[in-house]
Amino acid sequence: MIYIIGDSNRKINNELVLKARELSLDLKEEVSIIFIDSSIKDIHKNYDVDEIILLKNEKFINYDYESYSRALIEFLEDKDASIVLFSSNQRYREIAAILSVRIDRALLTDCTNIMIEEDGIVAIKPSLDGSSFSKYKFNGEHPYLVLVKSVEVKKEISNKNISEIKVIDSDYFNNENVKILDIEKDLKNIVDIKDADIIFAGGRGLLNEDSFLDLRKLAKEFNASIGGSRPTVDLGWARVDEQIGQTGSFVKPKVYIAFGISGAIQHIAGMGESEYIISVNNNRNSPIYKYSDYGVVADANSIIRNMLNILKEKNTNSI
Repeated sequence: MIYIIGDSNRKINNELVLKARELSLDLKEEVSIIFIDSSIKDIHKNYDVDEIILLKNEKFINYDYESYSRALIEFLEDKDASIVLFSSNQRYREIAAILSVRIDRALLTDCTNIMIEEDGIVAIKPSLDGSSFSKYKFNGEHPYLVLVKSVEVKKEISNKNISEIKVIDSDYFNNENVKILDIEKDLKNIVDIKDADIIFAGGRGLLNEDSFLDLRKLAKEFNASIGGSRPTVDLGWARVDEQIGQTGSFVKPKVYIAFGISGAIQHIAGMGESEYIISVNNNRNSPIYKYSDYGVVADANSIIRNMLNILKEKNTNSI
């Protein structure tokens, strides 16, 4: 059996399903998608899979890597699974890493393709700068755990309709030694950055966290999602799930506005396919201008503050 760990992003699920279907033709195995009930708002039945499974437990109300990983470990324990596919985001990086250690199975992250060759299951993974690709062969016991950043697929979605979803009450998970002490962030209204039509992304050129907070305010005025370069995540200005680039998310919004981002190749790899790219940077020689449709040579911090002031004046005058 090939298992897919379902994401809240339906587009990502469809990509993983298509790749799993390709693999199933060679492996002669069925495909199943597993949802954990707090990771989704609704389950759509028209996935091209043989089985849809929903793991339910009252402890899944809020995301907690310990409860999620324990539930999956228990579920997979007696299953004949060859591959488990995860989307490549922070949540599933945590879960896959825990599974890999606790069940002692091979894990490969940030794969862009998985295939069956004569010598077994292999996967393709790009280098950090995106300039080269390496091929990895899996060895050891199944299941192999694979975090998929993006995949090459060769068939269309058939939208098979599953008449019944198998619901499994995960009552076996009851670890009284692990307790959630506090939930620091309300994630209910956060849009997956991969689904965003407009992204305002900030880089190290914003200088400090206050400027990045101003960028968040500006993005809110335009109903845009926030993205960040790796340095902003390392500095703690942006969340890990907001990171865009080779080691973050790959996005394709209609409009991508980069504030204070120089354009390292790792970042370009994650946003280069945006429909329109607008860059604001005070260095006219920044590499990002090579990929931009429009460029503003100016201090990104000043542009953000001026735009907020203009919007504030406009809102005040309209009252």
